[in-house]
Amino acid sequence: MKNDLGANNVLFTREPFEQGLRSEIYDAIKKGYSPQAVMFMFLADRAEHIEKVIKPALQKNIPVISDRYMDSTIAYQGATLKDHLKVDELSLLRNLHKEWVLIPDLTILLDINEKKALKRISGRSDTYIDEYEKADHLQTTRLNFLELVSREPRRFVIVDADRKPEQLQRKVKEILFDYFPSLES
Repeated sequence: MKNDLGANNVLFTREPFEQGLRSEIYDAIKKGYSPQAVMFMFLADRAEHIEKVIKPALQKNIPVISDRYMDSTIAYQGATLKDHLKVDELSLLRNLHKEWVLIPDLTILLDINEKKALKRISGRSDTYIDEYEKADHLQTTRLNFLELVSREPRRFVIVDADRKPEQLQRKVKEILFDYFPSLES
């Protein structure tokens, strides 16, 4: 997809990001750190990602496309924290982001039910499946994403991800070109 979107004038990134806490976060998850500790690691990674990668690109008027960002943390960590907090975990996570995170212009939610997601996961070459890749967690995460969509429907576009990768890629490009026509040039 990078080549199709003019990789020279678009920054593609992902979270957790490579120069941040990615390996530490994955190690913490594997070692069974508390959900609260992992949540704060994701937030720390995001803070660095915004300051070192996203803001500099935006200051140069370079569009940024990120694979995962704040909504992923809210949805996934919300599912992880649901049995560990005495408050609404989605509201808590949204409030933790409120004053310092750059809100995306557009969030494309690739929606798929947990059974189909698990089938795809089982076809991967790596054998490590963490707590985020179990049916109940994926189901709760999906519901959390849909709750986020209901709270900010104008920012989200939901794409049915139960299609072949090339069809999914075509659909995502179509959405990006509709929202950001300058990407086509």
